[in-house]
Amino acid sequence: MFNMRKHNDHPHILFTSPWGFYPKRFIDDDPIDIFYYRNTFKQGIYQLRCFQSWHSLHFLAQNLNVASTVLENPSPRQFKREMMHGGYRVVAISFNLLLAEKTLEMCRWLKSELPEVMIIVGGYGTAIFKDNFPIAEQLRYYVDDICPGEGVSYFKKLLFEKWKIEHNEKPFMQKLLPNIHSLIRTRIPLFKQLVFVRSLGCEAGCNFCATSYHFKKKVVELFTGEELFTAIKKQSDKFLRIKSAIIYDEDFLANPDNVNAFKKGFQDNPELYNRGLLFTVFASVRSVQQYSIRDLIECGIGTLYIGVESFLEETIENEKLKKRIGQVKELFSDLHTHGINTLGSLIIGWDSHDE
Repeated sequence: MFNMRKHNDHPHILFTSPWGFYPKRFIDDDPIDIFYYRNTFKQGIYQLRCFQSWHSLHFLAQNLNVASTVLENPSPRQFKREMMHGGYRVVAISFNLLLAEKTLEMCRWLKSELPEVMIIVGGYGTAIFKDNFPIAEQLRYYVDDICPGEGVSYFKKLLFEKWKIEHNEKPFMQKLLPNIHSLIRTRIPLFKQLVFVRSLGCEAGCNFCATSYHFKKKVVELFTGEELFTAIKKQSDKFLRIKSAIIYDEDFLANPDNVNAFKKGFQDNPELYNRGLLFTVFASVRSVQQYSIRDLIECGIGTLYIGVESFLEETIENEKLKKRIGQVKELFSDLHTHGINTLGSLIIGWDSHDE
C-alpha cells in the first residue's frame, strides 16, 4: 500500500484493485497471471510466472494533485479496514473481466456501509458495459461513474468540477514497480523487468482487440520519445542491476519521429547504452518494416511482441488487417539472425478454423 500526503481541503482517493482472494488453479488453467498461461504455456519447467503491480493505479496516483492511496490485491478484511479508517471520499476500482464478480462484491459492501463514498470503476473490465450482461446492470446500480478510457484526464476533470482542484500542464511522471519473473509457482526471482508506458490505444482497430473499443481507434500520446527516455534514465539509475525493460505501447514502432527521438536519447547517453539494457516492445508487421535491423538494435530492442493473428492470407484480407501486411516468416527469421527475440500472438476463432 502506498500513500501520498493528504491535504485537508482536498478529497482523499483510494485507488484499488478488486479484493481477493483470487481463485487458485492448476498452472495450465490459471487465468490471473497473463504471462505463463499465454507466453510460456506448456513449456514444462521453463514456464515463467510474472508478478506485476496494478501499474495503472500507481500512474494515476503519481499524476494527480490530490492525496491518494494505492491498495493492491487486498483481502476483504484489509479493504474494509482501510475504508473504515482512511477517511476516503472517492474509491476508484480498476478491474478486468475475470474479476468483475469481485468488483461487484466490493461495490455492494461500499454502498451498504459507506453510501456517501463516491465509487468509480475503470480498466479493461468496463468492456462489460458494452453489452447487456446481467452483472453489468448490477454494477451500474452501485457505481457512481464509469471511466472506460484514459484515467488521468478523467480524474483531472472530475476534481476540478467537484472540488475546483486545478492541475498545471506538465509532463507525466512514471515510477512504476518492476515486474518479477520467476519459475512456475516459486517466488524466487529469475529476472526483473523495468516497466514503462508510452501511449494508450491503437489506430489499427482490430475487431478482436479491447484496446480498440476503449480508446475508439485512437492513440492517446502520454510521452514523447524524448520524455520516455528521460523516465527510463531515472528508473534505470534507481535499479542499477536490472537489465530488462518493457514499454507498453500498442505499436511502439508506428511513429518514426518518436522512435528516432528515443534512439537519440541512447546515443547521447553512452553509459546507459553500454549497460546492455534490452527492451521488449509491441509492434506490428507493417511498422517493423519501416526500420533497418541496425535501427532496432540502436534502440536497444531485445524482444518484439508482434501480432501474427493468422497465417492464412485469406483471413488477413477478409478481416482487413492492414497492420499484418508482409511476410511474417521471413521477417522473424531476419530478426532472429541478428539476435532479436520475437513473441508472436495468434487469434483463435477465425471463421476458417475448425476443431
